[in-house]
Amino acid sequence: MKKLYVLLFTLLTLNITNAQWINQYSIPENPLFSVCFTDTNNGFVVGYDNNIYKGLMLRTTDGGTNWINKNLDVLHALNSIFFVNSNIGYAVGDSGIIIKTTDSGLNWNSQFITPKDPLCSVYFIDSNNGYTVSTNGDILKTTNGGSNWTTKYIGEPLFSIYFTDINTGYAVGYDNQNSCGLIIKTTDGGINWSKQNSNNLNCFYSVYFVNSYNGFVVGSCGTILKTTNGGVNWINQTSNVSKALRSVYFINSNSGYICGGSYPNSIILKTINGGANWMYQNPEVLNTLNSIFFVDSSTGYAVGFGAILKTTNSGQWVEEKNKKENVKIYPNPVSTQLTIETTQLTKENTLTVLNINGQELIRQLIKYEMTLIDVTNLTSGIYFVKITTDKTVEVKKIIKQ
Repeated sequence: MKKLYVLLFTLLTLNITNAQWINQYSIPENPLFSVCFTDTNNGFVVGYDNNIYKGLMLRTTDGGTNWINKNLDVLHALNSIFFVNSNIGYAVGDSGIIIKTTDSGLNWNSQFITPKDPLCSVYFIDSNNGYTVSTNGDILKTTNGGSNWTTKYIGEPLFSIYFTDINTGYAVGYDNQNSCGLIIKTTDGGINWSKQNSNNLNCFYSVYFVNSYNGFVVGSCGTILKTTNGGVNWINQTSNVSKALRSVYFINSNSGYICGGSYPNSIILKTINGGANWMYQNPEVLNTLNSIFFVDSSTGYAVGFGAILKTTNSGQWVEEKNKKENVKIYPNPVSTQLTIETTQLTKENTLTVLNINGQELIRQLIKYEMTLIDVTNLTSGIYFVKITTDKTVEVKKIIKQ
């Protein structure tokens, strides 16, 4: 199956598109966990340097063309980075480390260390009020820009935190006691937290809210949840993937991105209709992707194990304009019946429909220049149609509504 998956996307690269996500910086031995930009040019990536066993921070001032190692004297992995504005930023990591900059990342100073707490996510509402969460179940809060931090103990692993205003916030992780995904919410600035019912058994890794009502949670086994009422109800969405999804980011109420996966299947998903449908995009790497961030509607970054990816066209496929089209497939998107026209019939002609995991769902012989395929039973999502003859193989992407 893995060989089929790799072959499928190799064919896609050769026959249909040029890559829409470009690998800017390859450091295979170093895991990268979080990316954040303050404007189109200035950005930061954090992780761990396995060569010198220290926390790693990379900075760009030219939109990712060049990345400079900050060579921080941090002994532990940095897991999350967040900028309040162009000057003030925070990064958190293993062993409870919190570092802060007030000069646009030129200098970083250690703020606070709790020896037992691996901190996974940091979020600031403004220059004074911020939060960070740990895998030990702690929520740390500051009201004075990090000079002091108070701790609220939840007791369950937490991986991501997000606030929609000064009082209302969400954190996600895993409920060990009930063996299910955990979503907790506060409406009083973190003093009290209550569990929300997600009806999902998978671990949750990332939470993001578009506004006070509409939010998303992603997690293991391709989990995507959406709320339209501030977390009162969470609805499972169809991702059509089975790998872990680790980061979610929305540009506006309609356009959003998710990244994740594991070797050899990197995953980037995109929605343009508020999560009703998610389309698979084609990363250049085979590694796990841990964090995704967009500067504007077109320019985005994703980081993972040994790679920094960038798109400048919203992650769209770039079709080769001068190539002769031997196969036509329509309508696309399709709801019930797909039409395939081919001009290169030979004795051996096979049509197969595959999902994004490379699983074959439909197979039939092509005997005529026009073939009709019933796709009514396919669930909504991204699929690939492969036309195989004794001389060529062509692959086309389709969207099932």
